[in-house]
Amino acid sequence: MYCTERVQVERDVTSSTLDEHLDGLVSEDIVLCPAPLGDVLSRKCNLLENRVVFYEGELWLVDDERDLRASRFDHLEGQATLVVLGELRVDREIDPQMLAGRLAKVHNLGTIWCTPGQMGAIEARLGLHDGSLRDSTVSEEARMPGEEHQIGNVNYLAL
Repeated sequence: MYCTERVQVERDVTSSTLDEHLDGLVSEDIVLCPAPLGDVLSRKCNLLENRVVFYEGELWLVDDERDLRASRFDHLEGQATLVVLGELRVDREIDPQMLAGRLAKVHNLGTIWCTPGQMGAIEARLGLHDGSLRDSTVSEEARMPGEEHQIGNVNYLAL
């Protein structure tokens, strides 16, 4: 199977079902798969050529703008894996210890706004990190102009 968009394997898929019905997988985007299926998926998909995230517990996927409220943890059984592709604002009232204890892993490919204490807890759980962590306690006025959108040269061009 060749996919140009995100692939998400649900938690109720069994190893035998995946093994029997999938010959191979290539994805241009991210592949989200439950951790118990890691052995089977590694035989079906080249883990070096595909961006694969193995998640534990519930999958909390943020692919737009979203707020993470403290009440979300009240309904969580066990742990969750947080995958941020969009923009997430973490409620300031969420205790950093709760984040550290209830999040199995955080994969940040977007932007996460949080307090410095929460940032430490999130950094301790980081897996993939191609996104940015931003301090939500810094006011808009205190940020440097153009901090959000910068253009810079890394190399040179010769014509």
